[in-house]
Amino acid sequence: MRLLKIFALAAIPFGLAMGLVNGIRHGWQSGVGSGVGCGVLFGLLITWFLKRQAQRFEALRPKYEPEGIVLDGGANLGGAGGWLFLTKQRVVFEPHKLNVGAKRVEIPLGDIKEVRPAAGKLVRRFELVTAGATHAFLVEKRDQWLQAFPALLGVKSA
Repeated sequence: MRLLKIFALAAIPFGLAMGLVNGIRHGWQSGVGSGVGCGVLFGLLITWFLKRQAQRFEALRPKYEPEGIVLDGGANLGGAGGWLFLTKQRVVFEPHKLNVGAKRVEIPLGDIKEVRPAAGKLVRRFELVTAGATHAFLVEKRDQWLQAFPALLGVKSA
């Protein structure tokens, strides 16, 4: 079901956009055909890529299990995609290899001053504030992440 949702969220907007552009340039028949074809192809590629990334990051779980994994999942930090781990000791963002220049970020829980949602309910971001920086993570199930900090780790949450 999750893969179907990912497919639909990638395929439909991309297919509509491609169909509209090609429809304007080459007529509605070309637009419908290219929109469906491009949407399906793009949806399949994105779904495959995200599934592959999840498998790759699944291999990292044993590294963090001794610390007690509270949550983990796909995340984005500053435009870089990767995987976010919340353990009973720290928060770690592991970027995927396709991110040029992206770095692994590690934040000990003792360094976190505040955890807060970012810009409205529809946005799936939350922020971790430390003495030296604010890190904004884009995640699925933002509320689950926000609830984990105060409930399990005693971190201040807005």
